[in-house]
Amino acid sequence: MPLTEGALFLVCPFCQSALYVDKSRTVFHYVVSPTIKTEEAQGKLKRWMAGNETVKDLDVHAVIGSCEMLYFPMWRFVTRDGNEQKDYCEMASSFAISEVKTIPLSGGNLKFFSPQEFAGIPMRDPDVLLDSALQWLKDREGVTPDKVTETDLIHIPFYLFKYQYKNKPYQAIIDGVSGRVLASIYPAKDEIPFIGIAVLACLVFFVAGMMVSNLFIRLGLYLLIAIPFAAVSYGVVKKF
Repeated sequence: MPLTEGALFLVCPFCQSALYVDKSRTVFHYVVSPTIKTEEAQGKLKRWMAGNETVKDLDVHAVIGSCEMLYFPMWRFVTRDGNEQKDYCEMASSFAISEVKTIPLSGGNLKFFSPQEFAGIPMRDPDVLLDSALQWLKDREGVTPDKVTETDLIHIPFYLFKYQYKNKPYQAIIDGVSGRVLASIYPAKDEIPFIGIAVLACLVFFVAGMMVSNLFIRLGLYLLIAIPFAAVSYGVVKKF
């Protein structure tokens, strides 16, 4: 019997019986089709490397070793309290980058899994059983299994990039739908120089304020002090 997405009531084509689909006791298997290609994903990775989160010139010095297209399994649990619907997700497989569970499961082209349509696609098998995921949901969110109105297994697409920086291996994933870059560990900017400048600036401005009582002279002194600090801060930003 064919089942369309979102259907709650069906009619048997043989006996014309009316049937109700109890989604709380059925696991639906969906696949999200990607909207970006490998070249676009690598471009987004390069832009992220050149951004403010990572160490300076990471996009220049990092050596990208490999790119792998993966369909990663996620559990989605839907609960309903009156007119309010909530979605909860749990990883259905172990993975080093835990931020993967922040990828939206409803975006992109959500399709029922078809062995013919998705043959040959690298789908990771779930190794977190449904009972374990439901137990996590209860322990972390306080949601008991009887509150779940729909359970889905959704394979989401992402690109797994492995790269090296200063002979250290790193990896990052790019969401195959939104292009968002996720990474747990990466070469981040050194925060010590920025913190040092901030602490020193606060100390100097405090001392200058205590030494001069006249408001206008104090403002002029603050302006003079700010000029060298601005120059030093610009140099630190360019270096780090």
